[in-house]
Amino acid sequence: MTNESPTDQGTPISPELWESLVENSADVIMIVDVTGTIQYINHTVAGFDVEDTLVRNVREYVPADNSDELGARLRRVFETGEPESEQVFAAGPMNSGAYYLARIGPIKQNGQIVALSITATDITVLKTTEEALIDTASRLNAVLNNVAYGIISINGQGRIQSVNHAVERMFGYASEELLGKNIELLMPVKYADHQDRYFQDYSQTGRTNVIGDARELEGKRKDGSVFALELTVTAFTQNEEAMYTGILVDITRRKQTEMELRQSQKMEAMGLLAGGVAHDFNNMLSAIMSYTYLIKQKMPDNTDICKYGEEIQKAADRAAGLTRQLLAFSRQDVAEPKVVGLGDIIEDLVKMIRHLIVENIRLVFRSPSDLWPVMVDVGYIEQVVINLALNARDAMPEGGLLSLDISNLVLEKRSDDLADEAEFAEYVVVTVSDNGTGMTPDVRPRIFEPFFTTKDVGKGSGLGLSTSHGIVKQMGGHIAVDSTPGMGSTFRVYIPRSNAPIESGHENAPHDSQLTGSGTVLLVEDEVILHDIAVLTLREFGYTVLTALNGSDALTVASEHPGPIDLLLTDVIMPYMGGLELSENLKAMHPEMRVLYTSGHIDDAGIRQIVSGKQGNFLRKPYSSPQLLEKVGKMLNHSSRSAYVVSQSTIE
Repeated sequence: MTNESPTDQGTPISPELWESLVENSADVIMIVDVTGTIQYINHTVAGFDVEDTLVRNVREYVPADNSDELGARLRRVFETGEPESEQVFAAGPMNSGAYYLARIGPIKQNGQIVALSITATDITVLKTTEEALIDTASRLNAVLNNVAYGIISINGQGRIQSVNHAVERMFGYASEELLGKNIELLMPVKYADHQDRYFQDYSQTGRTNVIGDARELEGKRKDGSVFALELTVTAFTQNEEAMYTGILVDITRRKQTEMELRQSQKMEAMGLLAGGVAHDFNNMLSAIMSYTYLIKQKMPDNTDICKYGEEIQKAADRAAGLTRQLLAFSRQDVAEPKVVGLGDIIEDLVKMIRHLIVENIRLVFRSPSDLWPVMVDVGYIEQVVINLALNARDAMPEGGLLSLDISNLVLEKRSDDLADEAEFAEYVVVTVSDNGTGMTPDVRPRIFEPFFTTKDVGKGSGLGLSTSHGIVKQMGGHIAVDSTPGMGSTFRVYIPRSNAPIESGHENAPHDSQLTGSGTVLLVEDEVILHDIAVLTLREFGYTVLTALNGSDALTVASEHPGPIDLLLTDVIMPYMGGLELSENLKAMHPEMRVLYTSGHIDDAGIRQIVSGKQGNFLRKPYSSPQLLEKVGKMLNHSSRSAYVVSQSTIE
């Protein structure tokens, strides 16, 4: 603004017209001197006292934190003659609470700056809208950064435009490292090769083979590791440019759970098969073991036939161990746990393991003296340790170091080894380590699968580790493995601590001369071959034997027998009437009769209750003649006769 009025085609504009234009302007227009004192103001602001304003400084109408900045701008414009603009929040009479865009310009007269003009446009609505948008964007950003899913946007060239915090956590990058980079940075090569083609195909054809559908693929972290994720892509347009938003879900845990479910289902199916095979095999083994024993009794020592019998007996014992592995694997066997100290048990076992490994393997055993007690089936835990030791031996064909360590462990936080399986608790940990060949990543997930083995044909059944896994689970423990190809493997068996006192050891087995007995035994067995050999064995060693092939026949035999029946020896699982029901029915006729149950297929709640009880009235199949005679003798000659009388608690 100068002292020379603008003209239209050389015609001057009258002062009255200027005044009308200024007074009717929607903007606040004022003239101030270099100090900011108001010399003129129009009447745009309703309710504004012009006379009062003309004696005030414009800086009085802005907040204190903006006052100095406004004063500095006024001086700058006065000195340089260059206009400036500033957003200000006006207070006081100037429409209190309003936002203005103030434009400051010089007023010249004869080429000299004599005053300053301030034109203030009310931008309150615009400012309020802007703040609302900023607030909305802030809220949206907070939501996006607090969701568990990764959200990433890219342009049509595949370059990353934005990421939320979940993406940063998922891939290990800071957002600054990702913005502007190609999305291929977050993909393994096998997916990155297809990425450009996917988006190019969509942009050219509109085919939604990628857009909208969730797909499972893999992501690559900053450290190079690969993980499973689920990706859903949506497309939109921004400033006429194709844009894409990807929603990423880390499905590592889900894939692990699915794999564990499939493994569990496979183990269950194989367990049912294994349990059925073991049941039938146990019956045959009982006959083989018993007949072999009787043959040896009839033959002089040191004869060829006696030696052959010894070999048959050894083979039968090994086969019995295999069937017990099958039952342990299928969890259809009932453990006979007791509270023990693992140190002494495994120390004794180490002596046998030394004979199982070759000379070029060094065995180191370490165990502290203050190990906590644990409740385990001693035979089972020995089987687990032997399986792991043999597995370590086979992994070191050229020799090496086999370490067997036992230690106490207080698990105070989640272990990567055990994932979500283990609770925070106290464990005794048995660690078996080798420095052998190790396992490749494709082998390691399968090591607990039944019948899976990497050994040559004939050198492994594929049951050792799967059986060990089943045994450890059955005792309430956990098993974990670390392995590096070429470096070796470490297996850790976590067994829960027991707070009960350690129990006493095993009793010595009786000699053959102690197996002869007397008394009347009612034998009920539906397997003919077992029925016949049991009858032969019991009669051979002095017992009177009544026989039946099922429960119904047994009731008839018992009712027709004039004398007492000292012992009922019955299979538990039989057609028509099982052993538990039979013993209940015979209780009324022979209240003093004792009961000895036998079975090889322990997948029944009643059997499990008998086995886990303290009465000792269960004989596991397969059994040999000495085992049968020893058990029958104990039942009939026990000092506490009432201990073996059939009771309601035994069969409920």
